[in-house]
Amino acid sequence: MKLKSIIIFILMLGIVSSSYAAWWYSKDQVISQLANAGTDYQVRVIAHYGAGSSIGENVYLNSNGRTDFGDVRFFEGITPLNYWMESMTTSSVAVFWVKLAGNLSLGAVTLTIKYGNPTATTTSNGDNTLYFLR
Repeated sequence: MKLKSIIIFILMLGIVSSSYAAWWYSKDQVISQLANAGTDYQVRVIAHYGAGSSIGENVYLNSNGRTDFGDVRFFEGITPLNYWMESMTTSSVAVFWVKLAGNLSLGAVTLTIKYGNPTATTTSNGDNTLYFLR
């Protein structure tokens, strides 16, 4: 019975890792704890196409992503997050809003930004991300 469980776990691990294989780069940004924020809190992420030091809401992709930012995705662990691309200037900067899944009131949340998939299509969705658009 244990061998069967191990085999199933290994197969599941393969499925999870293959879903990330298309994204070649990732960066983690820690979102600090915020009293009374709860779950589904939205944060702004400013993605810069060029080089720089990622800090706070500013993330630098070091020219490794698509110039239209259509390959940028956001995750907490392996959980994909809803996001909305508010604005974008080709090869320069894009402003995103991301709805966190974790409870920011209980502690910091690590947001993982994945990019560099040339075949990805934009999945930006303001209705699923921001409350005021509903």
